[in-house]
Amino acid sequence: IMRVINQVYGGKLKTSLGMGNGSIPTQQKIMMASLLLLVKKGTGKEVTLGKLIQTFTKVCKKRGLQTSEEGECVAMMQGLESRGFVTYANKGAPMYAKISLRVDEKEVEQVLEDKVMLSSIINDVSCLP
Repeated sequence: IMRVINQVYGGKLKTSLGMGNGSIPTQQKIMMASLLLLVKKGTGKEVTLGKLIQTFTKVCKKRGLQTSEEGECVAMMQGLESRGFVTYANKGAPMYAKISLRVDEKEVEQVLEDKVMLSSIINDVSCLP
């Protein structure tokens, strides 16, 4: 029933990644797109924060956007985790923290496809580490 309701009215992912009041910041949207790129084109469903930051930095530089420091990236991941989008497991150095999508990969891709810049990120294999 929830799947049908979310399809008709839009789930929390659609409202958060869209534009408007409940929307997350653009940097977090780019981080989500970078994570999806790694998950789709990479070897597994779980990535390290270090690889995600490398990919995120390449994506930002390629598009002429401001990059973020490691501390800011950790804060972004914690923000995405608090919204229920990712799992962020840190048992040591932050760069080795494991990150995985907690929401459906297809749903994230579908929501991001609506935004031109974000949809280009999830298909840009030149940004992979």
